[in-house]
Amino acid sequence: MRKCTNPLRTCQKVQCALPAIDVGPPPTRSHVCCKLKKQQSEQERRTQIEQDNCRLLQRMGTIMRTNRLDNHWVNQPPK
Repeated sequence: MRKCTNPLRTCQKVQCALPAIDVGPPPTRSHVCCKLKKQQSEQERRTQIEQDNCRLLQRMGTIMRTNRLDNHWVNQPPK
């Protein structure tokens, strides 16, 4: 062990020492913050819903345009 040559200087250094612990938040990482896989899956889900809605709308339009036998009353419908 090294022998202290100037004990007063050592004592002064200890009293003036500042804490060296970092208490700040960790640096943010953009690839963790954005969650690209989640965004991709949400976009695919939205695309699938839009396609299903378009298909459903086309089917409903076809049904409304078609004059079917069971959808057409010659006489007044029964009450």
